Amino acid sequence: MDLSLEGMAKRLYHRNREAMLAGLQSDGRVRSGSLLAVLAFLLALVPCCVSAALVAFSIHTLLHSESLLLTSILVLPLLLLGVLGLPRPVFVAKEHVVLKRGDHADLFRLLDDLSEKLGRARIHQIVIDTRWNASFWLSGLSMRRTLSIGLPMLSVLDSRAVHAVICHELAHANLSHPALDAWIQASLRSMDHWKTMVYDAMQQIKQGPEVLLKPLGWALIFLFQGYQYGILCLDWLQSQRAEFKADSHALRATSQEDLMQALRRLPYEEVVEECLQESLLQRADFLVLLKDAAPRKLAGRLFANESRLDADEAGAQRTHPSLRDRIRMLAHQPTGVRANTDFVEELRRRVEPHEETLARKMVEAYGETCS
Repeated sequence: MDLSLEGMAKRLYHRNREAMLAGLQSDGRVRSGSLLAVLAFLLALVPCCVSAALVAFSIHTLLHSESLLLTSILVLPLLLLGVLGLPRPVFVAKEHVVLKRGDHADLFRLLDDLSEKLGRARIHQIVIDTRWNASFWLSGLSMRRTLSIGLPMLSVLDSRAVHAVICHELAHANLSHPALDAWIQASLRSMDHWKTMVYDAMQQIKQGPEVLLKPLGWALIFLFQGYQYGILCLDWLQSQRAEFKADSHALRATSQEDLMQALRRLPYEEVVEECLQESLLQRADFLVLLKDAAPRKLAGRLFANESRLDADEAGAQRTHPSLRDRIRMLAHQPTGVRANTDFVEELRRRVEPHEETLARKMVEAYGETCS
């Protein structure tokens, strides 16, 4: 038996995961984990509060210091340590296309109609990137609600599947899932910085009375490591629970069948890579391959390898349940509502002028990776 902190965290994760998924065999309800998000937030809040206290203490000390130079030497490391432990804003990459509400009023009117079926979250901007999927996240210092949609997914999947995936992401927005994740990631960074700081200090101690402090230092490192694994375990569990909740919530605006079909198509990202390979080897137009060849490749592989549905979507990070578990849960949910794909069709029209640029960037990035 693995008695390490990581091993204990993994056993705790697997034991609670089985309890969380127990209801899937009967009626599709996730019976366990209702307090996971609260507990994860409370654990993550402690390091973030310590970081905020360090920042406040450092600024207060600098403002009221009589010897600014000496105080700066002593206090600035604490200020830096506190800043590194606070939630970081995430910004839109320059190479991505941003559709803003003021420039695309008709498009956002359709998006608002769709979002109102799921709650009251108002999306501030749409980002078209080069990934195979979609996501919802909070962008910039102002935490703007951002819906990211990948050009490959928009080009390869049919309108009903794209609509279902977007409804899932809008469900995350209305259930406030990204806000919790920002605090958890900040807390994990704090643990990393503190562990590194204590470890470096221990490495500097070679002899003298300071050697007596080494056991305390290693005890602190062990404490930080254990706390970090505890937060990670809860993060894995609450993230998986969030995916189930978002799937269920999305059925207010899409159908059960459309969402299940979309989930079955997500594991086949390699069709995009194959089109990239063909465009480089045969000097073919990647965008044409993406729109014509990729859907045919995808259709030919569906149901050919059902084992793909058993893998965690996020691999070793375990932030997503397996697609099979999600499909099994959806099978016990209401049938949902008939999809209205007007938003997806309008989105494709708005993205069309930018497709060539994004496709060229994808080919260039892939070519650099291969070389």
